[in-house]
Amino acid sequence: ASISGCSTASQVDVTGTLSEAQTQLASGDLDGARESYESALAADPTNAEANFGAAMLGVLNVAVDENTRTFASKFGVNMPTTLNELFNTTPTTSATAIINFSSFFQAATTPEITPGEVQSYMENTLIPALDTALNRLAVVESNSNFKYTITTDMSGGDSDIEVDLGEIYALDLLGSLIRGMLYEAVSYNWDYTTSDPLSEPNFGTLKSNGSANMANARSAYARAMEKWISGINYIANEADDQSDDAIPKFSNPSEKDEWLSYIGKVKNSLENGDTTIELNPTADIVVDLKQYYSSPISDLKTYVNAAKDNFTGFDFTINGAFPQMQTQADWENLYNSLR
Repeated sequence: ASISGCSTASQVDVTGTLSEAQTQLASGDLDGARESYESALAADPTNAEANFGAAMLGVLNVAVDENTRTFASKFGVNMPTTLNELFNTTPTTSATAIINFSSFFQAATTPEITPGEVQSYMENTLIPALDTALNRLAVVESNSNFKYTITTDMSGGDSDIEVDLGEIYALDLLGSLIRGMLYEAVSYNWDYTTSDPLSEPNFGTLKSNGSANMANARSAYARAMEKWISGINYIANEADDQSDDAIPKFSNPSEKDEWLSYIGKVKNSLENGDTTIELNPTADIVVDLKQYYSSPISDLKTYVNAAKDNFTGFDFTINGAFPQMQTQADWENLYNSLR
């Protein structure tokens, strides 16, 4: 693998450690590579490759850390203790693990565990892991000349793949979106004790830290939009050979501009509020995502109950997210204009 874009402020030469990490990746030793990247990062916190490698393998390592193993055991799933075990087991064992692990995401209907426990796992394990990875990617993004080659030995593919800031921005985008969704998921109380959760007063209500978590979700989504814009612009301006890049350029410049316009408007709505978004030449809608996340809904059941009651008292603005959509007729008119 080749790397460039390491900070000139480096005080320690970690070239040998990074070379060892590349060799370990090529041989399938993910645990060894993670340790090497972490070692290089400890010696030189500004090193781009060390941050990239530690970010990627650090996120993967969540699958085998103690919290995840304990959590998965409640579903009768025995998770491996190392990355090498996780990725190098026999196909039958791997397939079985994947099938069993799918139950991990059915927690809300699993008697052995409550939704609150799932939320606790998100808050104490998944979100911190993403925070660490995103902070490391931010260091990589500060190195404008960053390039990393994923060799065929590492990937098992037919050709090398170049990773540059275009791909880094895409990873940051994905991580930020997931982070936002996790914060939304932990903002509300989903625990229930009866077969009719909608009749329970606390179900679907904003938690005591829910407002703070919804604010974090808004910040995460705004970051995602920013990285999306940065990634599109970076890839569009690349002048080198693109045949080995993971993400291709837009073939049509006008398509790129259209995407940038829409993403920019979503970002503006998250950060500043009222934003008019054109849906087609004859229809547009005003969106205020800042309002939606800054003053979150206190009880989601009110929307469900109003909908069941022929929409009596229903807030058609969806907590101010669509401020001009005051009535059911407003939504019907918009729908008809889009047909």
